[in-house]
Amino acid sequence: MSELEKRVKEYIESLGSPPRYDNLLKEVKLIFSDLAETGVLVLGEDKDLTGSTLEIRTSLLFRRFGFKVDKGRQNQEDFLIKYDFATENNEILAVEVKSSRQPNISRDDLRQLDDWVFDLSGEEKARKEGLGGGLDPASIITGGLISSRHRHPNPHKGVMIFNGPLGISFDNRDKTCFNENDREFIKKRNFCIVAFGTLIEYEKVFERDASIAQTLWKRLHTTVGMLQAPV
Repeated sequence: MSELEKRVKEYIESLGSPPRYDNLLKEVKLIFSDLAETGVLVLGEDKDLTGSTLEIRTSLLFRRFGFKVDKGRQNQEDFLIKYDFATENNEILAVEVKSSRQPNISRDDLRQLDDWVFDLSGEEKARKEGLGGGLDPASIITGGLISSRHRHPNPHKGVMIFNGPLGISFDNRDKTCFNENDREFIKKRNFCIVAFGTLIEYEKVFERDASIAQTLWKRLHTTVGMLQAPV
């Protein structure tokens, strides 16, 4: 029996009655996440990060830039991000973090982000009613892409962070990480796509020039398609 296994067993026995497996596993994951965020646990090389380690690293990066990072809704978007120092481009970022051994984001992942932004922005109400009450014909015909009566009640900007293909150095990855036939889908939904390696480049610039955080915030909002590198 390993030392870790021994200590876990002792902890469980100290509880008096055995805890549920899923409850204990959830607690352990939260503990490990906190330890990783404080540097007690090492996440690994950036090019290899996936799942929870990629989410933790992404959260740490955005926090370092001075952004306010909140966990997203359960089983939906990964993060909701604000920036208290922004004087414009104040829409909340709905951020989804994905990784793959393939070089491109899947259409299913893009559709998933679209669902989250649709719900957060209150688009269902806006498309059906408009903000002034009554039906909005332009909105209904175009699926909410054009409206004569309203802005969305609570607009959010969709941002997709993508790490892929896993295991390949950032320098050897394609500059664009979505399929060409998804370009129009991304454009219509105003999505900003961020290659994880590009986010790392912003971190490197931030180390010598903290003002890049304001540039990054603006670009995340104004970019439709791939986020450009900091320089």
